[in-house]
Amino acid sequence: MKISLPSMPSLYVISFLCQACAEIHRIGGHVLDKSIVQRFALSLIEKVISIYKNFLSTREASGAQVSEKGILQVLLDIRFAADVLSGGDFKVNEELSIKLKSKSAFRRKQDHIQTKSAVRDSVDGLIYSFSQKLDPIDWLTYEPYLWENERQSYLRHAVLFGFFVQLNRKYTDTIQKLPTNSESNIMRCSVVPRFKYLPISAPALSSRGNSGKPITAASNDITSRSSWEAYTNGELSQKGLSNSLSCESKGLSNIEVSVHLKSKLADAPMCCHWL
Repeated sequence: MKISLPSMPSLYVISFLCQACAEIHRIGGHVLDKSIVQRFALSLIEKVISIYKNFLSTREASGAQVSEKGILQVLLDIRFAADVLSGGDFKVNEELSIKLKSKSAFRRKQDHIQTKSAVRDSVDGLIYSFSQKLDPIDWLTYEPYLWENERQSYLRHAVLFGFFVQLNRKYTDTIQKLPTNSESNIMRCSVVPRFKYLPISAPALSSRGNSGKPITAASNDITSRSSWEAYTNGELSQKGLSNSLSCESKGLSNIEVSVHLKSKLADAPMCCHWL
């Protein structure tokens, strides 16, 4: 059995709430006091309730009938607007708070609960009046699925209407999920797989028989190279010393001796490279 139910509020309801959030943002919503936004939300939800009550009374007076799909959409719209603007129920009126300073804490709490429940009672009464236009058995079948769609729509629009949602966030324990209907126009992104960790390979160890040869060859190479460098350095130092003594014996100046030694040392790497 396939049941067609609205899954999101009407366009005019979303546009109405978006314009209200844009107005708050225009005057600097990040610096407004919370009580101001609560009072604004309360005035909006009271206006929404009065509009739907006038709509219902006008339809009943004229005898015009509303289709079943239309009533279901109206029910979702009322519940959605009431949930988004539910922060207005916790209004703290400045004039009321001044008058209640002399009252006891229990009386203040009781007045606060009565102020909070007044709007919710109006919304529940309005939902009940519209639900009476439906078949009772059909409404019992539709109700849990309709309210589940409304909760999912509330979670999807929580960021868009953040100025009002932050006053009283609802359905925090509800898991947000995408609609599984194949006719939905919501594009679903594919799940991106996680990158696996790169494997760390252990160094390859050669066998014991072959491991000694490269080490021996390398050690022999290092020993021969160091001995050759020591030999060449000793030979060059001896040649430089003998040349300097011969130059001094010949009566050459210190400048000529240094030039002579530099020329000999410059020729030494060329000889080592050729050897």
